[in-house]
Amino acid sequence: MEQIYPNAIDKLKFNEALKRMLNRLVGDLICNTQEQIRTAGIRDLKDVRAYPDRLARLSREVEEERLAAKQFLYSNLYFSATLDPEKNDAERVITELFEFWMKKPETLPSSYRNKAKQEPLPRVICDYTAGMTDNYIYEQYEKFLQVVPACQRPSREHPTHARPAGKLPVLFSVSNPIHHPRRIFANIHCAFRPDS
Repeated sequence: MEQIYPNAIDKLKFNEALKRMLNRLVGDLICNTQEQIRTAGIRDLKDVRAYPDRLARLSREVEEERLAAKQFLYSNLYFSATLDPEKNDAERVITELFEFWMKKPETLPSSYRNKAKQEPLPRVICDYTAGMTDNYIYEQYEKFLQVVPACQRPSREHPTHARPAGKLPVLFSVSNPIHHPRRIFANIHCAFRPDS
């Protein structure tokens, strides 16, 4: 990207690189799957179901690239010690809200209170939290616990300035099972599950 767009800002270079990476993965998946179907002589759904191997898959070359990218992300992002403070803050926010709603389920939205009549409360709280955006979960945290999350407090570098709105750390990532709220709840609150 540096050579193609030397004067572009970093965010645009990043977005373009990400777009090209995703296009490569999706394009390869489509083309390779079409080739697998053609080679296997698949004519209908019955043939697909009867086929012994996976038909929809990446080519060997692109699968190796995907695995390398996955390993890079796990090594440099998901398990990064640099992000531990934000991960710990996210886990604390989720844990405290979970405990709050377990003690005061009447503060849940009415649709979730109704759902809790048919399903275990911990499961309902997990489902509710899993659908929240980062900003919304922080709003709920401040609303119900009257505490400003650490990520919004003044930083050490700028003690008089809190992080601006829209600059919150990413709490959850669907592609990162470590940060996914359901995974966090499964790890932290398994004792609350009636089926455990």
